[in-house]
Amino acid sequence: MKLPPQRLWEMLLEAAEAMGVEVRVEPMGETGTGGGACRVGGKWMILVDEGLMPEQKIRVLARGLKAVPGQEVYLRPAVRRLLEEVDA
Repeated sequence: MKLPPQRLWEMLLEAAEAMGVEVRVEPMGETGTGGGACRVGGKWMILVDEGLMPEQKIRVLARGLKAVPGQEVYLRPAVRRLLEEVDA
């Protein structure tokens, strides 16, 4: 069964919170890259362009979570599968 995009987004946000990663959805304009992971003051943050379609936002967030090193937290099976499939 495929999860609705909104539910998958919520599950990714839960994973980010468990990992201590802040997620911000911000306008990035027409030249934006869609977002990604970065470190700010030693803390991981994932920026997601609010202008993206839901499936694109999910992909950006999943790629960002995959880029965060050394996190040992429980991931729901659907989230784990998405992180395994997404290109880093």
